Amino acid sequence: MAKGLLISVAFGANIGGTGTITGTPSNLVLLGQIKEIFPLADTDINFISWMVFALPLVTACLFMTWLTLVLIFFRKASK
Repeated sequence: MAKGLLISVAFGANIGGTGTITGTPSNLVLLGQIKEIFPLADTDINFISWMVFALPLVTACLFMTWLTLVLIFFRKASK
């Protein structure tokens, strides 16, 4: 059970970090690269627009990860 908790915290932190621009450094790098590579594009990516895009994906990924961890670790615990 301790392994499952430790893995779930790591997965949750990695998946949850993609939900906001400041969640992980790679999100900030992507935002900077978009502005550098496409300077004339009217992307206007801000905190709210990033969350509107990323939150449904984060929710789906967290649900699938939770389901996978429950199937792996609770199935073992019941035996």
